[in-house]
Amino acid sequence: IMKNLSFYCNIWQIFFTNQQYVNCGTGGDCTQNVLWRAKNLVLSASIKSVFILCGTNNLGNHPIEIANIIIFIAIHFAKKYSNRKVFLSGLLPRESANSNKRVSLEYVNHHVELFCKNNAGFHYVDMGEDWKNKDGSLREYIYSSKASYI
Repeated sequence: IMKNLSFYCNIWQIFFTNQQYVNCGTGGDCTQNVLWRAKNLVLSASIKSVFILCGTNNLGNHPIEIANIIIFIAIHFAKKYSNRKVFLSGLLPRESANSNKRVSLEYVNHHVELFCKNNAGFHYVDMGEDWKNKDGSLREYIYSSKASYI
């Protein structure tokens, strides 16, 4: 997923222009892995923003549990690095529009977005609409490793 986010250059330019960043994403990670990494990671002073995109691999769990762990990770970064901006990305759509996982991820996204709206210093980024067709089906080519033509 993070690899294909590179196709959204405008997102990186809007939020992270002239900033160094570290990609700590690992395929297959669950929120627990990201939380461990957040607790043990030491960021250079040159890193000015934290961008969190995790939770899709937890979609078998209860959505409020997933949202709470994502929010906890964000709060941890905000406390540990009080001078950094913290961005939380909504989970990207997967499966069919009415699948249990899609319904769960939309619930997660709603709660993470509400948290950001109600707490200064946290910024919600929703890229999900770009990853779906108007009928809610997935734009399969974006999820493909052959997405270099986007």
